[in-house]
Amino acid sequence: MKYKDKKRRKRKSFLPIRHDKYSLYEILRQVRFLPKKLKFMGKNKVLCGKDCKVNFDGHMVNMASDRLKLFFNNHTCIMCGIEGSFFALESNNESEGYHFNLYALDSLGNEILMTKDHIIPKSHGGKNRIDNYQTMCTKCNSLKGDQIINDI
Repeated sequence: MKYKDKKRRKRKSFLPIRHDKYSLYEILRQVRFLPKKLKFMGKNKVLCGKDCKVNFDGHMVNMASDRLKLFFNNHTCIMCGIEGSFFALESNNESEGYHFNLYALDSLGNEILMTKDHIIPKSHGGKNRIDNYQTMCTKCNSLKGDQIINDI
């Protein structure tokens, strides 16, 4: 399949670089719900508005992302019901920072990436807001595409 957009082609072929695995509790207890203008400097933390970075084994990770806030509230796919069971500290490439991805395990023990899906897709005017996000596994998210669930 040929892509006109180089970024899309590049994104399609990457495999994340995994540093380590963590339990749901280890990560979810670190999720930050902060006012946007808060600033604080501490030994292991740097909090600057939306960014709230915490040191995990020498890697500073943003723990205030909307994706982590969503997973804090719900780590189960709203379509098939598969439940996220662990987080992996991963990077898309060595020059980028690390982030946490939530994974579920299917009945065969295969890892399934959990995603942040827009309830009302951006292509239908949906906003990038926490109240327009829902948790879905990659399989269900790809089946849903840019449809609104009532349309499926």
